Parts: sequence; structure tokens; C-alpha cells
Amino acid sequence: MSASTDNETVIEDEAAHQFGALNTLLIVVVLGICILCAYVIRQNKLYMIPESTAAVLVGIIVGALTRGFYPSKDELDFLSFNTEMFYFILLPPIIFEAGYTMKKKHFFENLGSIILFAVL
Repeated sequence: MSASTDNETVIEDEAAHQFGALNTLLIVVVLGICILCAYVIRQNKLYMIPESTAAVLVGIIVGALTRGFYPSKDELDFLSFNTEMFYFILLPPIIFEAGYTMKKKHFFENLGSIILFAVL
């Protein structure tokens, strides 16, 4: 009785390890694609497409492909939208990149609107 329970536990642990390894690989590949998109945008001087927009588009495409080709419940739970992760991890770099690439002239032209939104 104990041997079969231990065997089932080992199988579940191996499945969880494989699931985690595949998702880690997926994240690394997506980050690599985002870096490649940023490189292509800079080399071809495609300034009408911000790097953050390209990263969001890569995420949408990868999410759609994952839902289409590998729609297991565990995978969909892993890829589900988490608002806390978005607000605390993903949104700050997007805002930073937008502010970092903004020209001073545009900033000071819209200073009233910026202060209004900061207060509200």
C-alpha cells in the first residue's frame, strides 16, 4: 500500500517538474523573441512601433498559439491574466520606457494634463 502511494507521488513530482521546466523554457524563448524584436526595431529605425508594443504583441501571439495547440487546464491556468502581476511587474517597465523615450518638448507641452492625471 505504501509503495504504490510513494510511486504515485514520484510520478506527480516528475510531472510537476516537467511542467515547470517547459514553462520556464517558454518564458525564456518569449523573452528572447522580445529582445530580438527590440533589436530589429532599433536597427530598422521603426520608431512608430514602441518596443513595449512589440513585446505585448509577442505575448498575445504566444498566448494565442498556446491556447490553440496545447490547451491543457494547467497550462491555461499558468497563462491566465493576473492583475497583480500586471500592475506590479509588467506595467512599470512599460511606463518607464514610454517616459524614457519621450522628448522634453512633448513632456512640457503636456505638463498640465500629466499633473491632472497624477492628482486624479
